[in-house]
Amino acid sequence: MLYGVWLVALWTGFDPIFPQFLLFLSLLNLLAGNGAFAYLSMLAPIRRGWLELVPYSLTVIGYWILLSIAAYRALWQLVRDPFYWEKTQHGGSRHVAQEKRQAKLRPAKARP
Repeated sequence: MLYGVWLVALWTGFDPIFPQFLLFLSLLNLLAGNGAFAYLSMLAPIRRGWLELVPYSLTVIGYWILLSIAAYRALWQLVRDPFYWEKTQHGGSRHVAQEKRQAKLRPAKARP
């Protein structure tokens, strides 16, 4: 994000802290790291012969964006209310509901 701000605004406020070679090295690391992750995401479907899944590996950038949003949200919640636990509701599918109904209808096994 800092690199994007620097690149778009051509802001020189970063220059004393981050020399230009360091910013370009960071850009290289960003591109190489995301490229490697996308390549590895392509490699598994290719090796298994699932070529129709290869284009989905290009959604890696969306994965990183959503992961960043979730991390910033978690940090904000940690700062705002450190003892709050945002629980996830589990077992809401039709399959689980049907299993629960069947379990209630089955007679209990007699214990020896």
